[in-house]
Amino acid sequence: MNTHLSSSLGYHYCNHEMRSYPEKILLAWSEAIKGNEQITNWLLSNGFRELVMFIDSLKGSRVADKWLFDNHFPMFVAMVDYINGRKEAGDWLDKHRLVEMKMIADVALEVKEAEQWLMQKGLKEMLIVALRLKHLVHEMDTDLGDVHKYPFR
Repeated sequence: MNTHLSSSLGYHYCNHEMRSYPEKILLAWSEAIKGNEQITNWLLSNGFRELVMFIDSLKGSRVADKWLFDNHFPMFVAMVDYINGRKEAGDWLDKHRLVEMKMIADVALEVKEAEQWLMQKGLKEMLIVALRLKHLVHEMDTDLGDVHKYPFR
């Protein structure tokens, strides 16, 4: 997987709080993570471009990273970087109290306590997103080992 930022991290938290997404949007995001193009297009057309850009960023798109930074969504890039093994990105999520985002990423990283935490908090839609994300990350890791797939940008 890719590394997004220079050693300075570059995440600048802009008084823009994490949006509170309705359950319907979280479920739509989980479908987009799964690859549902119709739902992806719906998210793009209805003001949730950041959720689609997160998916693209996870797949290695520098254009998506730039869009997320330029549009005040550094938390999504931090989440991707944390999934890609950058502990300091996880520390940044903690520092800015983006606990749910970190827990979603932890589920993708197969941290069992994170799955339990989301269940205990009653955040079932976030858990669905996290489990779909976990599947995508596993799929991407598997693809990197396949000589028939092109892993470079």
